[in-house]
Amino acid sequence: MAPGHWYYWSGKDLLIHVHIQTRAKRDEIGNIHNGRVKIRITAPPVAGKANKYLCAYLAGEFKQAQSAVEIIKGALTRDKLVRIRRPQTSPDWFREFIQTDKFSSR
Repeated sequence: MAPGHWYYWSGKDLLIHVHIQTRAKRDEIGNIHNGRVKIRITAPPVAGKANKYLCAYLAGEFKQAQSAVEIIKGALTRDKLVRIRRPQTSPDWFREFIQTDKFSSR
């Protein structure tokens, strides 16, 4: 994956490469690092809880139903590819990353 290709469109669906840090103190979006959005979540990586929590978190960020967000690659790893079906809006952090091309870690 080339730097800068942390997201792309597949038709009207948005695909985002993410790197997850579980058991964080709070949920938050980090920066773009190594071609992935770093996302910290409070959920533990136990029995799929972190994956489900990640989908719910991103659904909230993009104001979508949870069923519109799915992990399509990397369910058992920290590095994942997430699909957001037909997002109608995007959060401030997403627009900021696109506009400023932030590729350093926080």
